[in-house]
Amino acid sequence: MKNKTILAVILIAIAVAILAGFFASSHPDGLEKVAGGLKFEERTKTTPGVFIDYQLPMFPYPALSTALAGIIGLIIIFFIFKSIARMKYLGEFLKKLLNSR
Repeated sequence: MKNKTILAVILIAIAVAILAGFFASSHPDGLEKVAGGLKFEERTKTTPGVFIDYQLPMFPYPALSTALAGIIGLIIIFFIFKSIARMKYLGEFLKKLLNSR
């Protein structure tokens, strides 16, 4: 039951990541709009990155690119949380081990 629930949550999260790509706005977000309105956007330096404007530049289709960026971001977050959970489990295990002596 627990594995089915985890699988269902993962599949729902992937579906949301894919569908969000089709509904993503092409308009600037709040920070970009304020920077443009205050005219300091031109003075900023743009650093190269993988997820520029929430897309993967190597894919020519914007909706697909945004969906893939969402899925990759989801996978990264999953492994971060999994690592944190393992560290917590390891910490609890070491605490029990040290207290048992």
